[in-house]
Amino acid sequence: MCEVSGLTRYPLAGVVLSAPALEIGVGSPAERVVARVLSKIVPDLQVAPFESGKISRDPQVVADYDADPLVYRGKIKARTGAEVMTTVQRVRDSLAKIDLPCLVMHGGADEVVRVSGSQLLTERVTTADLTFTVYDGLYHEIFNEPEREQVLADLVGWLKARTWAPTAVASGRGRSARSPRRPMPGG
Repeated sequence: MCEVSGLTRYPLAGVVLSAPALEIGVGSPAERVVARVLSKIVPDLQVAPFESGKISRDPQVVADYDADPLVYRGKIKARTGAEVMTTVQRVRDSLAKIDLPCLVMHGGADEVVRVSGSQLLTERVTTADLTFTVYDGLYHEIFNEPEREQVLADLVGWLKARTWAPTAVASGRGRSARSPRRPMPGG
């Protein structure tokens, strides 16, 4: 997930988040404390495996992931894990800064990133335009699940409801007048 504080630097009209990493699904709280300590002592120690079968229920998606030469195959290193946890906490602490229209989408059976993190986001953001959808039974990569067409349709519907749409051809020259379907905050 992008750094929340960076959202204010760019003229964004909205934010779409798929399984935002606000509650990591790896390790117990005690294991996380140990990982932080180990990151100082032995930062390269491999501490947490990643199970590719948890990304999607579609066997072809998992096979493609496993065959991708750019995918890291080792366990997550202690230092990497500690840095991820630090960044997650910094983002969690900044969620109230999000005042843009926001679509949060999450697989209900996601074991990589817990749904409770998305729920926390919905409780802390300050936007009046928030849509939160949990897809029952879907894993982490909801756009790569067998139900991807429904997920994509939901995304496209959300975007269409918040973007400009052609309304008329102006002067017969093929140019279209554009008007918002609904006003955007701050605009």
